[in-house]
Amino acid sequence: MPEIMLTEAQAQVLAGASSTVMIRDANGATVGAIDPREAKIIAEAGRRLARPGPRYSSVSVFAMLDALQAERERIGAFDEAYSRDFVRALEAADSATYGAKVQV
Repeated sequence: MPEIMLTEAQAQVLAGASSTVMIRDANGATVGAIDPREAKIIAEAGRRLARPGPRYSSVSVFAMLDALQAERERIGAFDEAYSRDFVRALEAADSATYGAKVQV
């Protein structure tokens, strides 16, 4: 993926911005825009990805949420301990659907 290295001054402008920053070429023509809030979200995602732990696909997450909702409709409200046991049981019973896709 191509990348552009910002100067220290440019990085400070981006870090201090609270709204969209317009990116212009040497002639002043607009070439794009960066929302610093998105940059912070991407940076946080990179930090989290660097930490060890399981990785779940969005399909697995939505399947788990659907299963939890179905269980709630079946038995009513439940506490955190019950939900953790329920999730462990689902992952053990059908790891292809509910389990982590990658363990790092």
